[in-house]
Amino acid sequence: MRRRLLITEQDSYLSSDLERLSKIFEVHRVVPRNQAELAAAVREIDPEVLIVGLGIVVGRPEVRDGRTLKIVVSPTTGTDHLRIEELEASGIQVISLRNMQEGLRSVSSTAELAWGLVLILARQLVSAANSTSAGEWHREKFLGQQLRTKTLGVIGLGRLGRFVAQYGLAFGMRVVATDSEATTQSSEILLVTIQELLAESDVISIHVPLNGTTRGMIGVNEVKSMKKGALLVNTSRGEVVDEDAIASGIRSEHLGGYGTDVISGDSGWSGLVRANPITELVSGGFNVVVTPHIGGYTNEAVNHTRRLVVDYVLNHSDIRSS
Repeated sequence: MRRRLLITEQDSYLSSDLERLSKIFEVHRVVPRNQAELAAAVREIDPEVLIVGLGIVVGRPEVRDGRTLKIVVSPTTGTDHLRIEELEASGIQVISLRNMQEGLRSVSSTAELAWGLVLILARQLVSAANSTSAGEWHREKFLGQQLRTKTLGVIGLGRLGRFVAQYGLAFGMRVVATDSEATTQSSEILLVTIQELLAESDVISIHVPLNGTTRGMIGVNEVKSMKKGALLVNTSRGEVVDEDAIASGIRSEHLGGYGTDVISGDSGWSGLVRANPITELVSGGFNVVVTPHIGGYTNEAVNHTRRLVVDYVLNHSDIRSS
């Protein structure tokens, strides 16, 4: 019997990559709608390799009936949808795009979305477009902000943070950044403390992984430390901010706007928006924009990252060994 591989993402892999996998594995594709359907698929197919995307949390209960399962792979940089400790305790190796950093250097899609959110907030583009769609023509309602000469604060100066910093420089902004691992001072990007960044920035963009240190890193005190009217963008994870504090800052007009591609707990959402302090603001006339976790969801990024995953599966000795 050929070794089996199960992919739970729909239409995310090029036919050429599926053909490459088929030379080694019996490839199955199932798109479960929830954890119970995922568990049933694992039990029925019994794959050696399970490739999962966002949308369903994967832990021990979902894979416990996989008798031959050796590895769970996710083509994502975030891993909050994976119960890594549970899986590894069961002898299952967990691989994500964090294991493939070199191959991600050219992938800028999430950074581009972050900059799009900056522009949307600065010019109230969604509200202005909705107003026009409703048949109105009231430019006086949408007085915006010019970005040139303003200060951009980048929290997390990794791959995506550096892209966003470059965009800010191209727009004529002063750029400051904070990163616990960045040590090289740039002539164009000034490294500062998080307190200095919050106090000085007109626009703040967050680009940190979710972990014990970053969870809730932007809370009540941090919001109070920001400039009145500051714009905040988050394409990291919803859990890196205290969403109640953000909502309060928006309602009090201390924050000028919040643009986010991520909401706390959204890795477990399936098809419908759930009640949340941020989503509740969207229809309230506030300068708040929420997109459904589409940062890395472009043709180029999807094809590239899925190919990285296929290459990893085919080339990794632990996977190829019988």
